[in-house]
Amino acid sequence: MLTIDLIITLFIIFWTLYGFLRGFITELTSLLCWSAAIYFSANYFYIPANHINEFVNSSEISNVLAFIGIFMFTFIFSSIIGFILSKFVNLVGFSTLNKILGLIVGLLKGMTLTLITVYLLNLTEFRNNNIFQESKYMPFFNGIISKYLKSSDSFFDSLELNI
Repeated sequence: MLTIDLIITLFIIFWTLYGFLRGFITELTSLLCWSAAIYFSANYFYIPANHINEFVNSSEISNVLAFIGIFMFTFIFSSIIGFILSKFVNLVGFSTLNKILGLIVGLLKGMTLTLITVYLLNLTEFRNNNIFQESKYMPFFNGIISKYLKSSDSFFDSLELNI
């Protein structure tokens, strides 16, 4: 097994075990936390930025501080909700199901992060490297990339939705 294949295997195993240990509810709320924090920060940073601008003479710095503030508040608030939900699920007695579903989500997360990494590496000169060329896993990931991610429309075209 090549070094790159070993790294990919360990990376996916890490995320799978991490998902198992955290559980489905924690993994799901983590995803929702990040999504909500990015959404609210990107769409509503201008509201506190106007007030921050009274104390800081730069609108760019005000925007950045407002973005970071909203991001942190939203992330912490939703993390607390996720923690409470996770404790409730364990209290009710669904901890085994929570762990198994967390393992599946962790596996999917590891595979997705690997796909993103391989996609980004394909955009560089690293794709011509011998390590990359001799890998046993790269044809698998490159096949998924070429089928679903080759253009912005290819994922939706591959679903063959008749809308």
